[in-house]
Amino acid sequence: MVFEFYLKKDGVMFNYHSIKEVFTPMILRLRCKMISYNLERNCVRHIKDLTGKVDIPPLTSEQKKQVYQFYASKGVKLKNTYWHRYYTGVTGKFHVDYVPLDFFRSDLLFHLNERIQWPSLIDKNLTYHIFSEFLQPKVICKNVNGFFFINNKIKSLEEVIVHLKLIKSDLVIKPTIRTGRGHNVICFKISSNDFTTYKKKSIRELLLWFNKDFIIQKRVEQSNVLESLNPTSLNTIRVVSYIHTKEVILLSSTLRIGALNATIDNFSSGGIMCGIKHSGKLRESAHTKSGEIISKSFTNISFKDVEIPNYHLVKEMIEGLHKKVPYFKIISWDIAVNKMEKPVFMEYNTNYQGIEIQIPNGPLFGDHFDLILEDYQNSKRF
Repeated sequence: MVFEFYLKKDGVMFNYHSIKEVFTPMILRLRCKMISYNLERNCVRHIKDLTGKVDIPPLTSEQKKQVYQFYASKGVKLKNTYWHRYYTGVTGKFHVDYVPLDFFRSDLLFHLNERIQWPSLIDKNLTYHIFSEFLQPKVICKNVNGFFFINNKIKSLEEVIVHLKLIKSDLVIKPTIRTGRGHNVICFKISSNDFTTYKKKSIRELLLWFNKDFIIQKRVEQSNVLESLNPTSLNTIRVVSYIHTKEVILLSSTLRIGALNATIDNFSSGGIMCGIKHSGKLRESAHTKSGEIISKSFTNISFKDVEIPNYHLVKEMIEGLHKKVPYFKIISWDIAVNKMEKPVFMEYNTNYQGIEIQIPNGPLFGDHFDLILEDYQNSKRF
């Protein structure tokens, strides 16, 4: 039996479903505005923190005027020029079409990238199913919502421990949801007496410390070319792509190299970024988070002499990957290159992308600025 609930006002009866149809869209719109506002404020706090740590000169009045006028001509009312000041200060190059992170995350991506299905689609445990035909790091075991899997079969904690004891390779354990900036990405090996090389934790202690929703993979052995730039970290390629109609456009690409003795390559953790030309060759100089511009790696190799092995295969992989998830029109991809010089898909970033890639390469959208802004304006109408 179905029960209907009615409210009476001025002699008129309203049922629950009618009220729900009216108020649900209003509540959802309010929720979106609150999320957008929170993202915007976080970006503003972030840029104030960045500019407080690096000596960044202010923009001139004329430069600010040019920025505001340029974005206004595209139908966008910028609230500040903080990010233009930052990118201009650390690169020494002023461009009106730099993309501010607050606008990018809280507004543009809000309309171009799907948010309803977003949390589940970026679970690193699911990428092996979504992108099954692409080369990825070898999985040792997964934990999904507290359930352990080995070769897609549910296993107990004890079975996983026994399995890990047999692995002699370098391993990586990392969370599969709520991730970013290399947080809790740990490289380790299984040593004697069932202990790991990470803080001398036992296998059991390490697994219980991560609790649930994580993955253990065999560490990728990278190409000799990329390893030569820093052997302690897996140095990966970050590519930002945009999908439009049937075409995937590669907007910008950079090589991320870890700091000395670091195991991760994140820019925010002291690594460096070197832009990649369309040919696959590195640019002449790289950038640090502190604003330093360098021409050689920590291992004393000139960037201008380095070319990404089989870069054309990296570009082909990105095009194929993006077509698998058209829910997101702009995606940042992380790709490694293994010892066989083949690209290996590591992970992808959607609604919380960082766009520091503008530091080595210039404005993110390049020649496609008008195309992307037109897409954004059209998406806002729905």
